[in-house]
Amino acid sequence: MLAGTTIADLEVEWEDGSIHVEREPTFGAPLAIVPSDIAELRAGPLVVTSANVGIFYRDAERELAAIGDLIEPGALLGEVETLNIRNRVTAPAGGVLRSILAADRTAVEYGQPLAEIDITTENPA
Repeated sequence: MLAGTTIADLEVEWEDGSIHVEREPTFGAPLAIVPSDIAELRAGPLVVTSANVGIFYRDAERELAAIGDLIEPGALLGEVETLNIRNRVTAPAGGVLRSILAADRTAVEYGQPLAEIDITTENPA
């Protein structure tokens, strides 16, 4: 039922019972950056935007990339909670995390910039 979605936690209650499902969400492949795109991206940082409307979280207990970290594609940058479902915000490409543009536990909207990544041509370790 949840295959192919980013839903990680679902709880349904009704008069005579309830069901709670938790799983690791599935994600599409990270954004592919081809060599011809690198020159264009070097003109400025790659801006990671919100795919959801909700509350942005950068919880201290999670293993999140920090500003200045060399990150790989798919690195966890934060989460946007919508209807009590946390949706991961991940790096679409490798590079150096330049900045986080949304404060922890603040409302964000669809398309709002959340982070900036300086793209690197090297494969980050």
